[in-house]
This record gives sequence, structure tokens and C-alpha cells, in this order.
Amino acid sequence: MTTILTPYQLGVLADLGPACRLPVFQAVLDHGPDLVLVQHRHRAFGPHGAGPFVAIIQDRPLARGPDAFDRPSLEELAGKANGVLVLTGRLSAGPYVRAASLIGRGRSVLVVETRPPRAEEWRAFTRNHAPAAPAIVL
Repeated sequence: MTTILTPYQLGVLADLGPACRLPVFQAVLDHGPDLVLVQHRHRAFGPHGAGPFVAIIQDRPLARGPDAFDRPSLEELAGKANGVLVLTGRLSAGPYVRAASLIGRGRSVLVVETRPPRAEEWRAFTRNHAPAAPAIVL
């Protein structure tokens, strides 16, 4: 399911989530891609359309790796992504600014927020399912 958010809802998300995500939320407002926020669960998630998206996979604070998410949905997102960021350390604005610049160019971005023990699992997952997308692991 694709979540389409109003400017007000994006403001609420900015208040509830880490402030470092603000560049991505602003890029969503400015450029209109689908925004997908995914927490640990085993049911399907989107987007399933052809347009650009930004997906934030929240694999923290209890990092469980790719197996904690619906595998077909993750593979679909990774296969459509034009860029992948796997964030394993302390969350900061820099990577989200980088993601926002891709969004501004009409690209689809997959952002994985995880912990260092799961970094290699996520690196392998993105290498296997998004081989053409540049991936950065921080």
C-alpha cells in the first residue's frame, strides 16, 4: 500500500521522526514521489506504481535484517531503486541530504536504517536485488 501524505502529515512525521529525515520529507513535498515508511512486519508493502519513490526501511532499534520484512516487497523496492543507502551508525542529516538530491532528480531511493551487526546482510541483499543501483553503506 502506498502512503500519500499531505504537507500537514509530513510536518507531523518530521515532529515524530528523527530530524535528520527532514531533507527527504521536504524533497517529497517539493517533487511528489511516493513515500513509503516500513517497520518490521511480514505483510506486503508498496509502492506498486511506476513512479519515483523514497522508501525508508526502519530496521532499528532492534535490527533484524532483511528477513524481518516481506521479502517480495523488499525485492520489488530494491529492483526499482536508482540508489540505495544503508545507514548502520548514528543517524545524521548528510545521507538524507544525498537521498533528497536523488529525489530532486526524479530518482527512486531505498534507505535502510539498521545497526552495524546487520550491515553485511543488508549489503548482500542490495547487491543481489539492486545490482544496478549505486549503494552506499555508512
